[in-house]
Amino acid sequence: MRVRGWVSALLGLGVAVAPGAAQEPIDFDAPGALDEWTVSRGENYRFERDEAEARTGRASLRMERADDGEPNFLGVLTRRWTVEGENWASISGWIRTVGAGEARFGLTAEADGEVLHFDNMFRRGISGDSEWTRIETEIPLPAGTTALEALLYLNGRGTAWIDDVEVELIDRSSMAPPTEGVAEWMEEVLGHLETSALHRDRVDWDALRTEVRGFLGGRTRIDEARPVAIWAIRRLEDGHSSLMTPRDTERWTGTSEAPEDRFDGPWPEGELLEEGIGWLRIPSMPSAVEGDVTEYADRLLATIEEMAPEVSEGWVVDLRANYGGNMWPMLAGLSPLLDSDHVGSFVAPGREPSLWWARDGAAGVSGVEVARGTRSGPRLGDARVAVLLGGRTVSSGEATAIAFRGRPRTMHFGTPTRGLSTSNSTIPLSDGSTLLLTAAVFADRDGTEYGVPVEPDWAVLAPTEGDDDPTLDRAIRWLRGESG
Repeated sequence: MRVRGWVSALLGLGVAVAPGAAQEPIDFDAPGALDEWTVSRGENYRFERDEAEARTGRASLRMERADDGEPNFLGVLTRRWTVEGENWASISGWIRTVGAGEARFGLTAEADGEVLHFDNMFRRGISGDSEWTRIETEIPLPAGTTALEALLYLNGRGTAWIDDVEVELIDRSSMAPPTEGVAEWMEEVLGHLETSALHRDRVDWDALRTEVRGFLGGRTRIDEARPVAIWAIRRLEDGHSSLMTPRDTERWTGTSEAPEDRFDGPWPEGELLEEGIGWLRIPSMPSAVEGDVTEYADRLLATIEEMAPEVSEGWVVDLRANYGGNMWPMLAGLSPLLDSDHVGSFVAPGREPSLWWARDGAAGVSGVEVARGTRSGPRLGDARVAVLLGGRTVSSGEATAIAFRGRPRTMHFGTPTRGLSTSNSTIPLSDGSTLLLTAAVFADRDGTEYGVPVEPDWAVLAPTEGDDDPTLDRAIRWLRGESG
């Protein structure tokens, strides 16, 4: 079945169906055109046809934030189709934006209300100010899929216009086999998953390969096979393994020549709070470039060194906005406070733990230095430290939190972390992409293994609103020795 939805904003154009399909064309010129779509999220958003702005035809869909509230809100329109034997779906279309957080598409494969697979194009949409730009994504439909849901998103503030959207449902299992290069690349990916994944024993590899072959029908290029690889990776159910495209790999390694791909922060920051308390904000670090690693560690080391003479009560290490990335410059920059040959470890089945260390401006694993600043910083291993956690503390942010577990004179405050406290191996693939494969769990210096959310010692459930920060306030009271 082929469904073309010129969602010119619920268009003025309509949805046409290819010859032989069971579904009749839908005319969006009628007043009831919007009845085909459901607002699944977005009480603070407007969804309207806009006859003053269209890429083609008479109108486009305008999605717009109706107020100027929190930037992380989400407006979503959805529409569903019945799946009748197809095993592949795609969505494409054109988006124009003004001041938008991110406008994007999504697809979800379902069976009786259960989500079997999805792609929401997170961080692959259109942001800011943009002229008409085409985006697309596609997903395999696993065995048992009965429904496909298409989604049109606007994250945050701003305005997005959507036009000329096409949704397609097809059966690839009846198509010609993939080219040899595509088949070899897919087996390269599956081989790594089967031999090295943390949860490799949970997968029926023969059955998975059979389903993969059905998804690869007609594929002649490796980029067309990546959605299949992503689906296979998700079958591991570790929540952390992923696939970097060649472009993402270039950004991570610093081999991209595009100026917009260079990492330029955010960097660690420090603030001296009244009465002798140092507040360190530790952001994500999405780069493995040596210069970036050194600068990140150096900025943190310099901040600690500058503030140390004035910090008499203790330090706040704030990880609440740390989505992960490269853990090593984080540990190197915090080495004045960690100052130990064992601050945590990677634990993989059948192997001895690989110990993390952090001291003298450097950090590494199993005796190998991975990151170093150009200074060592003061030695503050006896200082009191309050570590702040939250649901946006993820992956390497969780590793940094765990590095403080078991440290004397240390407490963790806030809410549980995301729960991706596992280690990803970085595996280069033959096409220039990179497989990030979960192969171990984190453990703290006392040997407690994670792979689950890091729980605070002191739960603070009250939300941060404006200048009111109950988690920070509770941590400060503990550093000052106040009870209650």
